[in-house]
Amino acid sequence: MARGSAQIKIMIRKREIFICANRRAGGAGCISQGSIDVLAKLIQRARERGDHVTITKNVCMGYCGEGPNVKIRGGAYFHHVTVDDVEDIFEKEQAFHAQNQDE
Repeated sequence: MARGSAQIKIMIRKREIFICANRRAGGAGCISQGSIDVLAKLIQRARERGDHVTITKNVCMGYCGEGPNVKIRGGAYFHHVTVDDVEDIFEKEQAFHAQNQDE
């Protein structure tokens, strides 16, 4: 790069949805509340949509009594998630990504 030239740095925000798949002794973990079904649906829809959103199985989000729990990277938490909520979560992730991609 020539001396005095400006450098341009491009930051690409990773698109990611986290889902808790924690198993707790005594019951209230997300896995015992259906998170594996939600995880499977998230993965399926991510492939179908082609949005380049990574689905990451997480250990614990700290809301065990409100599970299954899902979180958009840098964005909202969702509690008591069912497979019926998956499309809404993707729509919210897409809107969040569009709103924050220039930051």
